[in-house]
Amino acid sequence: MNEIEVRDALFRTTGVHFEIREPSRRDLDHFGAARWFLICREVTEARRIPYVNIAWGDKGNAIWLESVEIGDSLEWIYQHYGDTGVASVKKVKLIDFPSLRAREELGDQFPKVMRRFEMYEKFLKNSSEKHGAHLEMRYQSSKERTSFRLAAKILVDNRVQSVDGEIGRAVKALGEAYDNISKYEAKIL
Repeated sequence: MNEIEVRDALFRTTGVHFEIREPSRRDLDHFGAARWFLICREVTEARRIPYVNIAWGDKGNAIWLESVEIGDSLEWIYQHYGDTGVASVKKVKLIDFPSLRAREELGDQFPKVMRRFEMYEKFLKNSSEKHGAHLEMRYQSSKERTSFRLAAKILVDNRVQSVDGEIGRAVKALGEAYDNISKYEAKIL
């Protein structure tokens, strides 16, 4: 499946326009071996569907749909632990998040942040199971910060009968997970 087919299916599913562009160097750092890249550039349209902001194809022929950034560890640490927490985050190495070691270290130092992150994962798992879509969290890490995006991975093979159906399921599942996260966020902030 190519970027034009995915762009058109996303438009039919969401009513939002995506533009094709070459992956930038920064994109490749986050998205790895992207073959092509779609982005919702129009701000008013992007606000309508924050749970699908970009789409890209990887070298293994999978299609990825990703949300806007939904949070980052440094922001959450500040919200829960203030300046003291931010000052102590330098002791936590998040560069390889979500490795078990990084998760344990984050959880030991900042249990409220880890619980919040685990709730996000729970929402993804529930929506994934309900809609039959593969959802996961995508990470972009540096030494002291990890940002999070919701993602759907669509495996394209001979069994895929309907591009619109696969993308529709993924979009619906991402939307539901995003809505559940938004409701959860409204309660804790």
